[in-house]
Amino acid sequence: MPQNIKTKLNPKQLLFLQTYLKIGNATKAMQLAGYKTKYPNKIAGRLLENPLIKSAVGKSRQESLAKTQVDFEWVINRLKENALKAINDNNVDASTRALAEINKMLGNYAPEKTQSTHVNIDATLEEVRLLSEQYYNEAQLRIDKD
Repeated sequence: MPQNIKTKLNPKQLLFLQTYLKIGNATKAMQLAGYKTKYPNKIAGRLLENPLIKSAVGKSRQESLAKTQVDFEWVINRLKENALKAINDNNVDASTRALAEINKMLGNYAPEKTQSTHVNIDATLEEVRLLSEQYYNEAQLRIDKD
């Protein structure tokens, strides 16, 4: 760990950083470093946003990736191999999980856009039933044409 980080962080922050780098759990690292609060998740999040801590964590992750040679491309390729093997083995569950994970990593699960419309209608139940049937029949005709 660079010397400037050791001199610029207070002892609790430094202990938090060292513990976090070992265990990877910010809330536990914060508690083990001696922070006492009703809102450990908030304080842990703030600590991780500290520029010195953020930089040290990023550097540590880069070093870990360099040591393990595991990166985004490696993970995608491994998941692809798993999906293909599962497909060849007729293991639908495993192939679906692997493909779903690939989709997540590629960002293909964007949140769906929804729109709510509230309409007040003065109609009898019979009128609503007739309209509903009419729209259903029209939709069926369009489906049958395609």
